[in-house]
Amino acid sequence: MIARLVGLLAVALLLGGCTPGKARQVAACELEAMRLYPQQPRGYLGTQDSRFMIVCMAAKGYRITILAAGCDSEQAFGYQPACYTPTGWLAATLDKWSRPKSK
Repeated sequence: MIARLVGLLAVALLLGGCTPGKARQVAACELEAMRLYPQQPRGYLGTQDSRFMIVCMAAKGYRITILAAGCDSEQAFGYQPACYTPTGWLAATLDKWSRPKSK
């Protein structure tokens, strides 16, 4: 039974490496937001481009969490990969383990 669980965990970790990187997905959403809202100053959560970023990342399977470890309050929340967590339970668990520890 334990060997089976270890095997499943190993497969999950290997498959976790096959998913596209969160930073790459944030960059793709940012590029699209810049194309749609070229005059919009970025950084505020209430602006159109920031809302677009949150919706774009939600479509990719992420939700914004501004209290996550690594999310910098001095920077634009919607544009930071560290401010997003996956919505799936396995991906969320792997993401939680890979985050830097809070001080």
